[in-house]
Amino acid sequence: MRVTVVHNPDAGSGDHLGSELLARLRDAGHAPAYASTEAASLTQALRAAPDVVLAAGGDGTVGAVARLMAATTPDIPMAILPVGTANNLARALGVSGTVDEIIAGLESGAMRRLDIATVRAPWGTARFVESAGVGAFGAMLRDAERENAGQPPASPTPNGRGSRLRRVLERARPRHRQIDADGEDLSGTYLLVLALNIAYVGPGLALAPDADAGDGQLDLLLVGEADRDALGSYLTAISAGEEPTLAIRTRRVTRLRVEWSAASGHVDDHLWPERSGDAESLPTGDARPEIDAVGSSIPVLVPTT
Repeated sequence: MRVTVVHNPDAGSGDHLGSELLARLRDAGHAPAYASTEAASLTQALRAAPDVVLAAGGDGTVGAVARLMAATTPDIPMAILPVGTANNLARALGVSGTVDEIIAGLESGAMRRLDIATVRAPWGTARFVESAGVGAFGAMLRDAERENAGQPPASPTPNGRGSRLRRVLERARPRHRQIDADGEDLSGTYLLVLALNIAYVGPGLALAPDADAGDGQLDLLLVGEADRDALGSYLTAISAGEEPTLAIRTRRVTRLRVEWSAASGHVDDHLWPERSGDAESLPTGDARPEIDAVGSSIPVLVPTT
């Protein structure tokens, strides 16, 4: 197979060098080419129409590759070599195994779909593969950004995955949000409003365990004051190294309008609207962005391992 490797050497442990991956692919009988995570490099590589694009990195790398491929070459399949920290997308799509097992399984893999959802607001449009929402999760990202200012972000320890969000949840105040989900008014007072495309967000938190990455729908998680203890108990157990099931049900939606606030809105693992360092540049007041599950999708090759 003609395999284009898109590699982020800074993901996870950083043990898998691009040259090493190319050598392993050649040893397995593939014809590899290399592209960096820069959009220009990948766009150039995609013009060669490879059989598959192998995204080697964490969720940031995989998400960036998926979004670009959906916009430029939606018929070329992507495969994932999860060498990041959380690897939410790989887990959601059923990708597992060692590097050599994944490379060996490329020829006999199964095809799945990964939706790329869209959120549109007065200040811009963004696409996401994991989640978008407003409330406690966005506040957690904002706190992390402040704590890590000028420093590389620290990877969560295995027994501390839910601790940061739990601390935010403890002090969070519920806020009334206007919400329209496929024409149904779900407005209410919430700590967290989250539209999930896959089961996992952040440091491997399974906030929508039944989500399907390619069903053309989003799983809507609404956490009100009555759900604070349930979410807190889940995060406490996750922090202790357990893998419980969140006792808050989600609902499937296709289109969603949510009252947004610039202070706690996010798309995937980034604050949205993005901060430019100038507080005055942020949108003032609240808007109701439209979140659309039916944006685009790409095929994902899940290797047989």
